[in-house]
Amino acid sequence: MLFEALVFTQKSVDMKMDPLRLNSVLATIFAWCMAWGIGGNLEETYNDQFDTFLKDLLSECPDAKLPTPQLTSSGDVFSCYVDIAKRGMEPWEKVTPAFKYEPQTPYFDMMVPTIDTTRFGYLIEKLLMLNRSVLFTGTTGVGKVE
Repeated sequence: MLFEALVFTQKSVDMKMDPLRLNSVLATIFAWCMAWGIGGNLEETYNDQFDTFLKDLLSECPDAKLPTPQLTSSGDVFSCYVDIAKRGMEPWEKVTPAFKYEPQTPYFDMMVPTIDTTRFGYLIEKLLMLNRSVLFTGTTGVGKVE
């Protein structure tokens, strides 16, 4: 479902681009969707193991541009999103909004953006674009309620 949401609902992947570039874009999107579609269901303590497994599995697919420690401090697939305009992965920090304190907002109504709220918000937004039911689970404080 993630692949469908990223490639076909946004219409941001130009299917008429050079086939080698298109292959790289689609392979990168597929790798990211595989990470979140399978690994996103795992307990966070298994992220490193799954990241290693996925990178080993996709090592024979050089077109999939996976994150490296140079891109993010951890270099894992969960620390990035696919920026389709740039045709690659970018760290979540680039799109995590800064917190703006509003004194009139009641304490329990405040939403402090974090990397977790950003990435889970992004995932749910993309999945809901398909007009299908989505069961969204996660640990406390990741923005499931918003």
